[in-house]
Parts: sequence; C-alpha cells; structure tokens
Amino acid sequence: MIEEHLIDEVTRERLADAFVVVSEVHSSTGEPQFRRRVHLSLTAAQRTAQRAKDRGLQARVVLCTIRPLDEILTGAESHHGDPQEG
Repeated sequence: MIEEHLIDEVTRERLADAFVVVSEVHSSTGEPQFRRRVHLSLTAAQRTAQRAKDRGLQARVVLCTIRPLDEILTGAESHHGDPQEG
C-alpha cells in the first residue's frame, strides 16, 4: 500500500502540466444561460464548439489548468515544473 503523502506528491507532480478544455455554448434564446462541458482533449472541445456554431449559437473554447483544491483554499502555489525553480 502506498503511503498517503506519496500519493499526494505524485498527484501534484502530474497536475503540474495537466489541462482541461471547456466548451461554452450560449443559449439560442439570448438569455444569459449557457452550457459548459469539460473535455480532456482540445479536438473534442473544438468539435463541440463548431457544432454549436453550425447551429447558429455562440460558442468558445477555454483552456483551464488543474490545481489541487487545498492549494486554492490555502492560497498556496505548487511550483512543480517551474523553470525558475533550481
């Protein structure tokens, strides 16, 4: 069994370069409602946005980083993979 602190360390290292892509499609009624979907590939997000545009809807693709929740809550920053770090 892997110790919990080692799992946390490995997870943080893997998340340092991880991204998700969000497709955001606005409603057809002009209401300030829209649908967001998380994709693990850029191609899938682009296809979703293009299909929405083909239907005459506004759509965009947003690249997002992934950070552990405790970093967000505590304001701590992970510096794994930081080129300025020695």
